[in-house]
Amino acid sequence: MKTTLIITGQLRLINKENPIDKIQYHINHIKPNETILFLWQNEYQQYKNEIDSLNLQIITLNENLPEIDDQKILLSQKQINKQPNTNTPLQLTKDNIDFFTRLIKQYYQIQHIFQNIKSDSNIYIKTRYDLKYLAPFNINPLFQFYNENLPIISTPFGGDLHGIGLGDLMTITNNKANQIFQNYYDVFMHHLQNELSPVNAEFLIRYIFKNLNHSDIYRFNFFCTTQHMEKNNYIYHGLIQHGEIIGKDNLYLPGYYKNPIV
Repeated sequence: MKTTLIITGQLRLINKENPIDKIQYHINHIKPNETILFLWQNEYQQYKNEIDSLNLQIITLNENLPEIDDQKILLSQKQINKQPNTNTPLQLTKDNIDFFTRLIKQYYQIQHIFQNIKSDSNIYIKTRYDLKYLAPFNINPLFQFYNENLPIISTPFGGDLHGIGLGDLMTITNNKANQIFQNYYDVFMHHLQNELSPVNAEFLIRYIFKNLNHSDIYRFNFFCTTQHMEKNNYIYHGLIQHGEIIGKDNLYLPGYYKNPIV
């Protein structure tokens, strides 16, 4: 199978990091057949010469999009306070408004990326610039589950909200699942307007893929963390021997709308 690596998020270069080294770090660990970079326009312009020298497909986006109005923020607050195990309701503080705005832009970013991919791969591995890999990555055991006729998504085991979300640090999808990502923001906003959709990233991925599209979900064990959490010695994933497939995880997100199975 042909694999494409998609690196997303913000570069967030620290301690005089070189953008080429940071990009190459992910390529060396994943070992894809091809790589696609997402970059916010301001970061791309800042490091354009270095990044262009890699001769990779680049997808950019202006950081000012989309427009987030007060109604979206209020709906986001209302829906996040309905989520399972929400013990303390979130108030509309400046920090929480910024949090909702970042989440909504993140979903727009995902949709934009998958709408603009030019590739003939079978498998797409979406990771983040700030992800840190703590063990070798081997995708081969997952290939047995991938069927081009069904939407299939895999995520690492662990690190998910309240045990029922799907961790969004890394996703592995086939072409059918990519079609779901191509409308990710639009579907989210439609269901948010009707007060059906969760807002948190880890709930939303299960809601859209499972509740709405009845996708097959697989979990695998993979040791990883982020640049920020690594400083606190926090590991998101890795309670089971590396490489072990957890298996199919077809839980529908409880308490939320589910499309009828036809």
